[in-house]
Amino acid sequence: MLRRSLSVGLAVVLVAGLIGCGGNTTTAPRGAAEITPKTQLGGPLYAAAPRKIEQPVLKGSAADYIVVDNSRIVVSDKQDVPSLRNGELRDIMVKEGQVVPAKYTLAKLDARLADADLEIKNAKRIAAVADHEASKKTAAESYQRYQTQLRLQREGKGATSQEDVRAALLTYDRYVSEETSKKAGINLAEQEVAQSKVVLEMHDLKSTVPGIVKTIYKKPGESIKELETVIQIFNIDKVRIEGLVPVQEQQRLVKGMKVLVEPSRQEGPLQTLVGHAKEVTGVAVSNDPKKPLIVSCSDDGTARVWDRATRRSLKYWEHPAGVRAVACGPKAAANLCLTGAADGRARLFDLATLADAPVRELKGQHRGAILCVAFSPDGAYCATGGEDRDIRLWDTATGELKYAFPQLHRGAITSISFTPQSELVSASRDKTLRVWSLLEKGAFPETSIDHRSCDVNS
Repeated sequence: MLRRSLSVGLAVVLVAGLIGCGGNTTTAPRGAAEITPKTQLGGPLYAAAPRKIEQPVLKGSAADYIVVDNSRIVVSDKQDVPSLRNGELRDIMVKEGQVVPAKYTLAKLDARLADADLEIKNAKRIAAVADHEASKKTAAESYQRYQTQLRLQREGKGATSQEDVRAALLTYDRYVSEETSKKAGINLAEQEVAQSKVVLEMHDLKSTVPGIVKTIYKKPGESIKELETVIQIFNIDKVRIEGLVPVQEQQRLVKGMKVLVEPSRQEGPLQTLVGHAKEVTGVAVSNDPKKPLIVSCSDDGTARVWDRATRRSLKYWEHPAGVRAVACGPKAAANLCLTGAADGRARLFDLATLADAPVRELKGQHRGAILCVAFSPDGAYCATGGEDRDIRLWDTATGELKYAFPQLHRGAITSISFTPQSELVSASRDKTLRVWSLLEKGAFPETSIDHRSCDVNS
């Protein structure tokens, strides 16, 4: 975690110019370097750990997925949830990043008027039902009166007249029509109630798709216009992925096959350490398990020691020239820090005492600036690489030069790294990587990875 924060906090901006294709030209070798036979160089420089080659195992499948790295993932199904009414935003029911199902209530508008209107419409519906019941009873009574008039007319005793029969029939027809009208009034009242319910529901903001609440644009108490976006939802069940597959995998591509997608993520720095006056050229972390320190170097001629917890500079070591490289010793030499400067000299400092003067200066120097430094796994040796195309191995305890490597690189040495197998890997501006066997009496070149399209700087 600490190492990642360093690369982001200090080195990312400054090292960015060192990665990838560079515009530096390489110089031609002055002559073929002499290669001493490996059999004459003795045994390994330090005890070589067994080489472990671990095959990646992908969960749930054979480890033969095509990997699509640096993918761009785009959410294709997203929804801007608008307000369907003018009003005041009363409450927001969700938070950004919350996963919600479809038709979930996200926010509410002030619905007091809509509530009141619904109550009024419900009251009207109840009154319409009561009127209809009364008209039904009135129509039934008028029908009985009409039947009475007909019976009296059939008896012929002069108990009623033809005019009374017609009047009773007219009254009955009028009340039947009134009952029909009251029944229609019930339907109208029910439609008005349904309309008020819809208006009330429109005060609740809901998404039609499931997903993640991406953005909330408004706050409670703000006025909202009709169709104004309040919340944005991303449906992560449907995404579009754009990426490039290596050309050598082209023959394996089959529509519908599964691939392993690795998106590229941008992360901001956890911390920013401010103090150097010029470009930061290197960063390292000490191997003290109790209190790891950060060491940075710069073209301002200093190497600074930082306390990660307080972000304070505990010490700065001045150099007569710009400092181009820095490395901290392994656990066996956790108190040592090695710097390489533009004057071609490497210096060892004590991280335990933070003394002003170096513990020792390596006895010798490069003919140009030192660009990279490294410690062996046991801390007994350290190596430097420079603009003069030289790689040199030093005894950490004495500062004496152990030996120089054959000068096979045709450009400046930009990066070196020891391996547990008594090897060293070097990178150069000649567009090559080289692997060297580290033996007692010299370094033997084992492998060269060349024909790169650009400078190999790390």
